[in-house]
Amino acid sequence: MRDPLSEVVSLLAPYAPEIKLAEASGPFQVQRANLDRLFYCLAITGEVLVSVNDAPPIQLNESDFILIPEAQKAAISSIQPTTTSFIDKPQQTGPGRVWIGEKGGDISTRMIIGHCSFECQDKDMLLSLLPSTMVIRGKDQIAAITSLIKEEVLAPKPAGETITDYLLRILLINAFRSAHLTNNLPSLIRGLADKCVAKALRAIHEQPAYPWSGESLAAEAGMSRSAFFSRFKDTVGMAPLSYLLQWRMAKAKSLLKEGKETVISIALEVGYGSSSSFSSAFLRHEGVSPSAFRGQLIENR
Repeated sequence: MRDPLSEVVSLLAPYAPEIKLAEASGPFQVQRANLDRLFYCLAITGEVLVSVNDAPPIQLNESDFILIPEAQKAAISSIQPTTTSFIDKPQQTGPGRVWIGEKGGDISTRMIIGHCSFECQDKDMLLSLLPSTMVIRGKDQIAAITSLIKEEVLAPKPAGETITDYLLRILLINAFRSAHLTNNLPSLIRGLADKCVAKALRAIHEQPAYPWSGESLAAEAGMSRSAFFSRFKDTVGMAPLSYLLQWRMAKAKSLLKEGKETVISIALEVGYGSSSSFSSAFLRHEGVSPSAFRGQLIENR
């Protein structure tokens, strides 16, 4: 059976184009604005406070990892408060390496910070299915991954950037998978943590072309229609049929991007009986026809 989270992450296709090792001494605080990207911070040594989008700061201890899918601005500071409102400007000390805080002091904090980009054409829709903030405390498998990342960053070896990128992808997926443990806001991950809702979500991903109705999805979940609709919206954040439409459109856009299938074959694969019905639904949802969407992708290559 298909795993909905794996499919969402696969369509997002995250990669880490910007990875920096930040070393700090003494009290410090740095800020970044106009990010509009997925932001992450991994504490390697020491402790740090991270505040994203003006939210209350979250303390990260050694090997803790924070991931914010849609960050507009971020502030990172030492646990020890600064005596002024001065904002430090990171100083480049080498490729992918910056220094923050007192010059010449002993290193009190090391962290890996960066941004992720996505190859997906529909990242906004897919990111809306994920929690707004994910904090993973360093233990078990996470600790093993962070230890490997730390080794690659502190002692660079041939192909180290490639290995670090893959390790960060694994860390991202672990953050997505574990998010329901630290976040109660509606999301796909929280829906998958609910046994009844998860059955309906897996059914949608297993057979997106099936003519699902509210009643048939409720039957998959083993619930009454009204109870199912209420629980689905409470956990996932949208109605079941809205999720079905969103997923069909995301799947269609991915297939259009690949360019291997005809519009009619894509229509049938995502649950439409004809190219005209699919084109009409796609136009309502995206504002352009499937053919025009594919043409735009070709022009932008």
